[in-house]
Amino acid sequence: MIEAASMMILVEMARLGRGRHEGAASGTGLAPWQMRRVRERLSAAFERGFPGVEELAGLCGVSRNHFMRMFKASTGKPLHAVVAEQKLGAARRLLGEDRHSIKEIAALLGFCSA
Repeated sequence: MIEAASMMILVEMARLGRGRHEGAASGTGLAPWQMRRVRERLSAAFERGFPGVEELAGLCGVSRNHFMRMFKASTGKPLHAVVAEQKLGAARRLLGEDRHSIKEIAALLGFCSA
């Protein structure tokens, strides 16, 4: 279920990147190979933890600031908004399963408090 929701978020990111921004085609966004690496890492966030900007920039071979500009140009959203959406979606799913307490879910997803 988590994997399916992650894929849904990533498909939406790709759709936004192709639709309105055209990403690397305009010279302002991430190249397709860079976006693929970012998507793969974000989809593994539940198992490996949510990545930071430095890690994603390193995967793309660009500086932190340049990555943030390119990511927003490709997706239409800043990285922190995409990560927050992904965390909240995972929290909703986990709360719906009724197997974990709110405190456990907050700790699992890296929230500061329940």
